Amino acid sequence: MNIDNTQMEQLCAAFVSAFPTRQDLEMMVFYQLNENLSSIVREDNLEKIVFELTKWAMTKGRLEELVSGACKQNRGNPQLRNIAEQLRSNNDQHPPRGSGSITVTANHGSMAANTGQGDIQQQMDGQARHSHGKAQRRSDRQPEQLRPTIGLLTALPKEYAAMSVLLDNTVKFTPPEERTSHPYTLGEIPVTGGGKLHVVLALLPTIGLTLAATRATRLLEHFPAVQELIMVGIAGGVPDPERATEHVRLGDIVVSDQYGVVEYDFITRMTSETIYRPWLAWIEQAMARLNVTRPPKKTDILASFATEPPSRLTHPSDPQRIVDEPRVFLAPIASSNTLLKDPVLRDELRVRYGVKAIEMEGAGVADATWDPKAGYLVVRGICDYCDANKNDKWHSYAAIVAAAYTRALLASLPAAGGGLVE
Repeated sequence: MNIDNTQMEQLCAAFVSAFPTRQDLEMMVFYQLNENLSSIVREDNLEKIVFELTKWAMTKGRLEELVSGACKQNRGNPQLRNIAEQLRSNNDQHPPRGSGSITVTANHGSMAANTGQGDIQQQMDGQARHSHGKAQRRSDRQPEQLRPTIGLLTALPKEYAAMSVLLDNTVKFTPPEERTSHPYTLGEIPVTGGGKLHVVLALLPTIGLTLAATRATRLLEHFPAVQELIMVGIAGGVPDPERATEHVRLGDIVVSDQYGVVEYDFITRMTSETIYRPWLAWIEQAMARLNVTRPPKKTDILASFATEPPSRLTHPSDPQRIVDEPRVFLAPIASSNTLLKDPVLRDELRVRYGVKAIEMEGAGVADATWDPKAGYLVVRGICDYCDANKNDKWHSYAAIVAAAYTRALLASLPAAGGGLVE
C-alpha cells in the first residue's frame, strides 16, 4: 500500500482522533499487529508516535494491516473509516461496500447503544436511512423470517441452549447448499414500542478464533441482511481484588467496550432507591426453563498463586454489587486461541490493557465482520478466573446471564428499519 503526503497527513490525523492516548495505540498495535508499540516507537508526543508508527508500517510492508486493524479496533470513528476506505479503493480497486450496522440513540438520559458504524442508522423518531450493496438487495427477495438483521453466535451447547430458550417463535433452518449438523435457529424478539426483531442463532462446531471467524463469515453469506453479530457465552473473568468497584466475580457480565463499540449503561434509574435491570427477569426465566440454579457463594473461590500452596483471597466489599445478582462491566475483552489458565498473564493483561474478561472467539467474529462492515459485539458471562481452579460449576449460569443480557439489550431497540416487523 502506497500513500502520498496528503494521505499520510489524513491518516495520522485519523489515528490521533481514533486513539487519543498512547495506551489506546498500544492496545490496538498489540491486538491487531501482535507487536509492542514501545519496541517500534520511542517518542512521547502522540502525533510523533503516530507518524513514526505509520512510517514503520510502510517500511515493513504492513501499512494495510495497520489501517485495517485500526478500523477493526475502532469502528466508531468516521474519520478513520473514511481514510481506510479511500486507501482500500485506491490500492485494491474495490469500491467500498454498503455497511450493515445499527446506531441506536436514546434521548433524555435513558440509554444509548452503538454496536457498530454503518449506513443504517435507527433513530428514535422511527426513521431509517438505507444504503446497502448488492448483498442486501438480494436478501430483500427472501421471506421476512429469512432476513434477520441480528446474528447471534455461541461456541458451546450450553450457551446455545441458554440463548435459544429466550427467543420467540423459533424454527430450525439449514440453507440448501449447507451440509452441517448444526442448523441455524431463526427466532424473534419483541422490541420497544411494538414490533419484532428477527434474529438468527448459530452454534460453532467447536471453540476457537478460526472456527468463529469461519462460522461468522458463513452466517453473513447466508443471511446478507444481518447488520450486527453478537458473540454470546461464557468467559474467564479478570478479578481486581484491590479495587472493589472494578472487581469482576463469577456470574458477572462483561460487554465489549472498545472505542465506541458499546456506549450504553443499560440501567435506568427509576427513583433514588430503585435501579431497573431488565435482564434479571430473563435470567429467572431461562434458569427455570433449563432447570439451572445460581451456584452457591462458597464456590466463588479466588486464589493467590504467589505462594505454594496457593492461598484463598477474600472478595472485597463492593457498594455497587447486589447480593446474588450479576454486575455488568463495559470493558475490553481479550481474545486468544489458547485456553488461559495463567493468573500471572491474566493480571498482566488487566494492568496493561484494562481487560475484564478473556475468551476464545471474539476476535474471530471481529475479523469476519470487517470486510462486510457488519457491526459486532461480545457479551460474556464470567465462569472462572483463568487459573488452575477452572471447573464447570458456573458454566450454565454464566451462559444464562450472557443470553439474558443480550435478549434485554435487543428488546430495547426501537421498532424501525429492516428486519423489524410492525
